[in-house]
Amino acid sequence: MKNYTKQTLFTSLVFISCMCVAPVAASAEAGDGVQGENFVLKLSAGAGTTFNSNLFYQDESPSSALAAVLTPGLSLASVKTDKVALSLDWGLALTQYLSSNRVLRSQSGISTDLGAAAHFNQAGGVSLRLEENLQRTNEAPSAPNARTINRFNNQVGGILGIHPGGRVLQGYLSYHWRSLNFNNPDINFSQANRDEHALQGRFVWQFRPRTAANLTANYTFVNYDQPQRVVSGVSYPNINTRPLRLTAGLNGLILRNLGAELTAGYGRAIYSTGPSFNSFIGRAALSYYIQSNKNNSVTLAYDRSFNDSIIGNYYLSNRGDLIYTQPLMGERLGLELGAFYNRQTYHIIPQQGTTTNGSSVAIPEVVTDNRFGGGLGLGFTPLKWLNIKGGYQLNANASNDNVTITGVSQNGNVIVSGRGYMQHIVNASVTATY
Repeated sequence: MKNYTKQTLFTSLVFISCMCVAPVAASAEAGDGVQGENFVLKLSAGAGTTFNSNLFYQDESPSSALAAVLTPGLSLASVKTDKVALSLDWGLALTQYLSSNRVLRSQSGISTDLGAAAHFNQAGGVSLRLEENLQRTNEAPSAPNARTINRFNNQVGGILGIHPGGRVLQGYLSYHWRSLNFNNPDINFSQANRDEHALQGRFVWQFRPRTAANLTANYTFVNYDQPQRVVSGVSYPNINTRPLRLTAGLNGLILRNLGAELTAGYGRAIYSTGPSFNSFIGRAALSYYIQSNKNNSVTLAYDRSFNDSIIGNYYLSNRGDLIYTQPLMGERLGLELGAFYNRQTYHIIPQQGTTTNGSSVAIPEVVTDNRFGGGLGLGFTPLKWLNIKGGYQLNANASNDNVTITGVSQNGNVIVSGRGYMQHIVNASVTATY
């Protein structure tokens, strides 16, 4: 409970500070928010629906579901930002699945996101930003289960910025503490609860007006609450690690209509048992701006990264994205098309285990997911205070790696649980902001 006490205290202080500098509100048009001399308060309310053709990511006999979604929210921000800029943002999604099936209906729940920040002297030679973000998610598990997966992600920290005259050279030092907790006693994810302490230094050289070179070093302390976790009947050790990431690169325009982000570096995560990561990481992205409009662009990107994994020690991600954006009707209508491919490789200590009903489980040493998909998104703003959105998303996994379960009942049948699936998601929403 101490983690949440820190979070509540910090958010309350920022919120009280915002209110203290805010005099009586003045009138404003719809969409502008409630305006005062030193603050702007915006309230929003949204309603929508979503259809998911495969809620539980099943390789066979998928379960489709239709849900109604309500999304209230608010934002509070100071207007005068020369000395201190304060902000508070909150959003909530209440999802109710419309089904007579008890398991599908039980996936209903609440997701929320609360963020607070205080930025001191942001236009000066030395600046300080204090920030916090608290998230709660409500997610369907990867197999039919009456319990949802709830993640509580709490992150708090600060960024010290050094900006000499002209801001050609800039330096940033940051520290963030993150607490990741699961509330799923019968799925055992709570055994993977952990704290992370991330230290980062970043140096930026703006050698051209719209192009910069950067150098970044990130060192993280990952500490688990428990010595081991059990997933699908298999026990994995929780190994505290100290991931290191060093990168250097360029970001900005290389031609009038062509932007690039090129970053390369080295990553390392040493585990006392099983495989460790020790290889290169990076990102390469090219964006072509049609008629020099950044809202009308084609972007091709590749990312190579690594992170801790629920199954095994870590996973390596090689992801490619293709994104096209197009404004229409004087930018009141926005169109976005996208496609991705992500080869995600989990490096695991070979394990055998037993499920709660006594079945034996075998998981291979390396599990590779070939995830791919794409989507279409539309956003229409007919009025300043009204936004209408709709979209379609395809998510799929063409993995050939399986988890083998040998049952003790039904004559000892062997069940091969595949990781492959295909999922179609369609959504629509309307949001009004005052």
